[in-house]
Amino acid sequence: MLLGRLNEKVAFTILLLFFYIVSMFAEEPAWKVVDLVDEFDDPTGSKCLVALVSGKFSNSFASNSKLDVYIFVDGVDECYFLFYEYGISNANARWFYSDFFSFTVKDGEGVKSSFYREVSGYGTRFVSVGANFLSILEKGGLVQVSVKVGSTSYRFDVDTSGFVELFSAMF
Repeated sequence: MLLGRLNEKVAFTILLLFFYIVSMFAEEPAWKVVDLVDEFDDPTGSKCLVALVSGKFSNSFASNSKLDVYIFVDGVDECYFLFYEYGISNANARWFYSDFFSFTVKDGEGVKSSFYREVSGYGTRFVSVGANFLSILEKGGLVQVSVKVGSTSYRFDVDTSGFVELFSAMF
């Protein structure tokens, strides 16, 4: 009888250890709620949704190089992309050669949409994609994005898991 209980305890301990290890390597959710702060790092009381996704970019200097894109949602019609080429460098230096960003997006159902946004000047950090992109995110599924500006193209996928629930709760 003692041996049976000991085996149960060992099995239970191994099972707990397994779940602990799996949880350590589980992916974090794609979307997070972030509390906004002012210039003194004091909370403003406002929040936004943020996702970090990875992809590739190409231009006359690079081909299929590392791209990180931060996606910020701070209202029912406010959505912005922030591109980081090579994962470290804010991608804005060459944007003044073009007047428009061209977006092609394929939603989770495979439906493609295209829209344009004006480049708001040299040194632009945030690219506003507005309500068009938000309505696509709200459909759910894997959203594929292709952006062209000047001679540079960006390609990345957005996992919408958890987006609708967080967006509905916030706005």
